[in-house]
Amino acid sequence: CKGSADLSNESGLIPSLDDIISLFTYLYDQCQCESDVLIPSLLYCERLMTETRGVVQPNVRNWRSILLSCLILASKVWDDCSMWPIDFSCVCQKGPRALQPFSLRRINQLEVALLCMIGFNAHISATEYTRCFFYLQQLQLPATTKHLLDMERAAVFGMLKLRSLEKGAAFVGKKEANHRRGNSVDERKFGNYLAHERSTSICLESILSL
Repeated sequence: CKGSADLSNESGLIPSLDDIISLFTYLYDQCQCESDVLIPSLLYCERLMTETRGVVQPNVRNWRSILLSCLILASKVWDDCSMWPIDFSCVCQKGPRALQPFSLRRINQLEVALLCMIGFNAHISATEYTRCFFYLQQLQLPATTKHLLDMERAAVFGMLKLRSLEKGAAFVGKKEANHRRGNSVDERKFGNYLAHERSTSICLESILSL
């Protein structure tokens, strides 16, 4: 897609809006995401910063990791037929050079790190979804994002899915309510990160074993 060549720029420069759009467009299209995945992925980015009190924020080193992990989480939670982690890895391996380091192992690590940082809270309320929906409507983004921001479709599918999830939750027992969707997550190994006092220099990358 247009501008994808810029994704291979690893000079440490602050990414432009075109860089971010190119990356997101490539992932959105190749991962065959549904239209209502965009809003949850943005909300997960916001939740990551909120839950870490601003300690973890997108920067020149981790913005791709944060965007990718939030998009994958949103796809797993919201897509009716989400891709498997190995499929996300294949998309990265076949994509721009800047995405090729994201192997299956790396993607699993990022998924665990994100879930730990947000307290394994992947639930999005109707209030949060609506707030983000109207915020995006007010933005004047480039025309190239039109197919990403099919707001009417996202609103319809998003609200219907929220209602479905809320109704289903009423019939879930206490034991089933504690069951997490991601079987690859080992909280015994990574859960201690939440109990540790966060350093001012920590970021999403620094809690992983590179």
